Amino acid sequence: MPSRKQATVDVKELAKEGRTHIFNLMKTAQSKIHLSTDIWSKKGLTSSYLGVTAQFVVQREEIRKKKKVTKFYIEDCVLELIEFPNPHTGIRIAVELLRVLKEWKIKDDRLGFILSDSGSNMVKAFKEARTMLEANQEKNSNATATTATSTRMLRARAAKCEHH
Repeated sequence: MPSRKQATVDVKELAKEGRTHIFNLMKTAQSKIHLSTDIWSKKGLTSSYLGVTAQFVVQREEIRKKKKVTKFYIEDCVLELIEFPNPHTGIRIAVELLRVLKEWKIKDDRLGFILSDSGSNMVKAFKEARTMLEANQEKNSNATATTATSTRMLRARAAKCEHH
C-alpha cells in the first residue's frame, strides 16, 4: 500500500493525465462545446461546490464485422468541481465561469451554449460576465475571438433570462 505522500503524487498525476485527455478530446470535437454549470450546497449549508461540465460530439472509427465504421458519441466531461463558499453572488460566479473558459481554451468557434438553472444568482452571473467581457473588449481593441463569441453567447443567455 502506498504512503499518503505517494498517493497524493499519484492522484495529482492521474488528474494531470485526465486533464490532458479531455483537452485532446475537445480538440477533436465534431460539434461546438456546450457547458453546464450549477452550485450544490451540502445540507446545513456547511459547504458548497461549483461544477462546470462540457458536452460535445466526437467521431470514432470502429471495426464492425470486418468493416470500418464511423460512429459519433457524446462526451460529457467534468471541467471543474471546486469548493465555492458563500456568498454565491453573480459576480463571483461570472469570474469563475470566465476563468474556466480561459483555462480550458474554449474559443469562439468552439463555444456553444451554457446551461444553468434560472436562479437569480446565475442570471446575474451571465449579465456580469457579459459586462466584464464587453469592458475587456473596450480596453483591448485586439480582443480575441473567444471574448467576442462569449459576449454574444452571454448576451443571448442574459436576454433569455430577462424574459423568464
